[in-house]
Amino acid sequence: KEGQYAGGVSRLLALAMDVGAGWGLFLLLALGIQAGIRLFAGSSYTILSHRLVGTVAIVVWGFLYFSTQWSLSGRTIGMAIVGARVTTTDGHSISRRASIVRTLVLPISIAVWFIALVGIELRADRRALHDLCAGTCVVYHWHARGASLPWLQRDD
Repeated sequence: KEGQYAGGVSRLLALAMDVGAGWGLFLLLALGIQAGIRLFAGSSYTILSHRLVGTVAIVVWGFLYFSTQWSLSGRTIGMAIVGARVTTTDGHSISRRASIVRTLVLPISIAVWFIALVGIELRADRRALHDLCAGTCVVYHWHARGASLPWLQRDD
């Protein structure tokens, strides 16, 4: 039902899809950078073969992947597919600040996933730690499930 708080299974499924989509997009970006370096510098450089650089790049990419999509539309690619959207607790679009806070706390929620999952399933508003810190909640938003998957379309 549209507007109803999204449950743990939907949210976990969306997260799994986002991990896959984010990783795939990261690899495409890394390959593009590698090809550009090879084309313009004439030398070879692979981001992922340098542990520190690769780790920093993945962390920065993950931050940008989630915070940008949440900031622009309140949903990620995975959330659009399952028909979910992040909103403020009173149903409005989230701010850039809330998307940043949510993204920064998300790894902690994932690290303590069992506690987060229990919170999502036991709380009436289905909010996890990152939702509580950012003042957000996740609701079903079926408009997000169009054939074009308009995850970058803002619904104000």
